[in-house]
Amino acid sequence: MPSPLVNLPMRHLALELERLRALIDVRLQEIAADGLGRAAGGPVEQGSEGLDADQPDAAFLRSDLDGVGSGEDAASPVVREVYAYTRGLEAAEARAVEATERVDRLLGEVPQAVLPLCILERRFGLDPEAMLLLLLAAAPAFDPQAGDLFSRLHRRPHQTWPSLALLQELAATSDVAPTLTRLLSPDAPLVRYRLLVNQRTFPDLPDAAQPLLVDDRVIRFLRGELVPDPDLSACVALLHELPPERDRLFLPEPEREPWARLLEQAASSPPPLIVLRGPAGIGRRRRALEIARRAGRTLLCADLDALHDLPGGLTLNLRIARREALMQDAHLALIGWERLLSLDPDGDDPSAPSRRAARRDRLSRALAVGLRGHPHPVALVLDPSTTAPSLPSMRAIEHAPCPLDGVTALSLWRFVLPRTIRHPALDLDTLASTWHLTPGQIHDAIESARDPAQPDLQVHPDDLRAAVKRGIAHRLGDNASLVERGWSWQDLILQEEVMLQLQEFVHRFRFRDRVLQQWGLGRRFGDARGLSALFEGPPGTGKTMSASVIASDLGLDLYQIDLSRIVSRYIGETEKNLGRVFDEAERAQAMLLFDEADALFSKRTEVKSSNDRYANMEVNYLLQRLEAFTGVVILTTNFGASIDDAFARRLSLRVAFPKPGAPEREALWRSMLQSDTLPLGPINFAHLAEQHVLSGGHIKNAVLRAAFLAAARDQRLDERLLETAARMEMRAQGMLVHGED
Repeated sequence: MPSPLVNLPMRHLALELERLRALIDVRLQEIAADGLGRAAGGPVEQGSEGLDADQPDAAFLRSDLDGVGSGEDAASPVVREVYAYTRGLEAAEARAVEATERVDRLLGEVPQAVLPLCILERRFGLDPEAMLLLLLAAAPAFDPQAGDLFSRLHRRPHQTWPSLALLQELAATSDVAPTLTRLLSPDAPLVRYRLLVNQRTFPDLPDAAQPLLVDDRVIRFLRGELVPDPDLSACVALLHELPPERDRLFLPEPEREPWARLLEQAASSPPPLIVLRGPAGIGRRRRALEIARRAGRTLLCADLDALHDLPGGLTLNLRIARREALMQDAHLALIGWERLLSLDPDGDDPSAPSRRAARRDRLSRALAVGLRGHPHPVALVLDPSTTAPSLPSMRAIEHAPCPLDGVTALSLWRFVLPRTIRHPALDLDTLASTWHLTPGQIHDAIESARDPAQPDLQVHPDDLRAAVKRGIAHRLGDNASLVERGWSWQDLILQEEVMLQLQEFVHRFRFRDRVLQQWGLGRRFGDARGLSALFEGPPGTGKTMSASVIASDLGLDLYQIDLSRIVSRYIGETEKNLGRVFDEAERAQAMLLFDEADALFSKRTEVKSSNDRYANMEVNYLLQRLEAFTGVVILTTNFGASIDDAFARRLSLRVAFPKPGAPEREALWRSMLQSDTLPLGPINFAHLAEQHVLSGGHIKNAVLRAAFLAAARDQRLDERLLETAARMEMRAQGMLVHGED
């Protein structure tokens, strides 16, 4: 059974139109009676007793002709006609009073929040005269006879359209009618929000007589279509209800006090422009929705770029979006300012910066005009680096949502992954400490990992890790190579002290939130989340392999930086390339490996030329960027002494990889020859380790040499072939071979 409220908008509108028609009838009767009254006075008007020249004719007729009956012989035909029109006027006034009473009864019986006319009156601040003009302009869409009434009221048969002159005629008093022109001034609500459009179709008519048009969206709204305008579906989206798992706002501890201040400022007058700045997924729109909810409203997100591309331009369509926001009782949130500012000129074009600045100023002015006079706060969603528009008419308040800390991230993971859908092998503590994601990335990863067809199926750790990696968009591949090797701690054969240092590095990553935040040591020693290590030692001692094992244990992708794509001979380009690498690594939650790092991180030199100065600038930039980086960086070098001292002080760990001793070399030989399918002959591993002082990388090369020799000779891989291959490797590396000069 349909709700009894469904037809209320049209019922209310019909009653208001009935009252409007009664008012028009009253005025038409007054016009006719006035004309007849002047005719009745005729040649004896000035000498007639009781006729006051200052009294309006219709009022005179009603006061002085009450005793005249339509059938009395003393009354002339004109007087009798005047009497009839007077009685008609009284009947029209009675109908107007009755129509007003019916409207009042309806308004007293039903909630005005469901009546579109009442909604427009309250949310757009329309006074009674503005409401009457809006109803006049909308009448032709609902009443086929409205045009005939308008032409009679205009006293011109062809003027069948609504106009301000009609309202002035209904006012019928000389002191009110001229002031009604304010209703169509540029800053009047009817015009500012495009509820009415003054078309100015006929150049020979005054402005007051020009046709008024009501926007189709307003007509549909009056019919009761309160849902968002489908014509704006590509530009705006109403954000009012979120899925339960996304509806809770998790605020990190450092943001709570600034957030409380922001809520107070958002409720101040005049309404501010709230600039919410941060990376995608951090919760900028969610915070804008929270501000709107605190004011008892919802949120309408409008894409500035899409509004700009619509016919009419940014200012006009922004006013239409504002109108929709007020219709929906919503705050307005603006997105797409970055795309709107973007241009496609060649970056090397000297005029490109000035053109961008001119475009930004032009769009800022259009935005300021489009937002002028808006009664509620407006949120502007920006990325961290984009310049906000300058809007002189609005006070700007900036707020940057904080990244999730370990405690808040863990709370969010537990909220969105309750035990009922969490696989037993899924360790949320490790997940929160390993993946430093935004709330949006966490929600998206869980949705991607879950099977929509089986919502009760538990989320497996492997599926979740794969979903996280799919959801992290980055372009590290432009300047780095993904290291894909399945090594584990068991494959590492290093001295015990080195192994302990590597495991310490892993512990620093996993427990940094507990030590720095929960235990409070970050307040004393600094709460920098980034980790960096220098692995120094001769070639082949396991530096790159150790970095791969650490990345695998932490569940991070390891990207080896290609220095040939980073270093540029052009001034400033190297820093720009490095900045992109660090930005993409933070976005990808990836671990960076700078192999042969002395090429970039070498000691600064005394400035003797411009080249020295620019080289030192690169090192200074690297120092700043490395210190601000929140991820994991490992540098490897064969020459630790060449690394700048300032880098050494900023490193979380410095690990020396010595050449392996005899016990480690024996373990390396055994490890690399361990295979069920490898045809092995008799081998004395201790003798091999004692006779050939090789690092792990060189032993690997010797094993491969021997294997290919065995395959070519179709024989087993024995100690003799391994010794031959080891001597070949030593000669290739320029080493002295035992028994040779």
